[in-house]
Amino acid sequence: MPAVTKDVNYILSLFFKCEKYRTLPYPGGVLSQPAWIMNLFDTIEAVRNEVQSESDAAAAAHAELKNHV
Repeated sequence: MPAVTKDVNYILSLFFKCEKYRTLPYPGGVLSQPAWIMNLFDTIEAVRNEVQSESDAAAAAHAELKNHV
């Protein structure tokens, strides 16, 4: 597994804390946040959704196989 850099760890930690506490990293609304942070948050969310979709598809395929046995 590749090493996670300090910066990546920081952004992931920030994303999950913001999600957990339902807040943004800086004062103000979405338009007050640095664009690079919002872009990274969008990327993290997109990857998470993709992984979830793959997991759901795998679970559905497994259930389908189980029903045919």
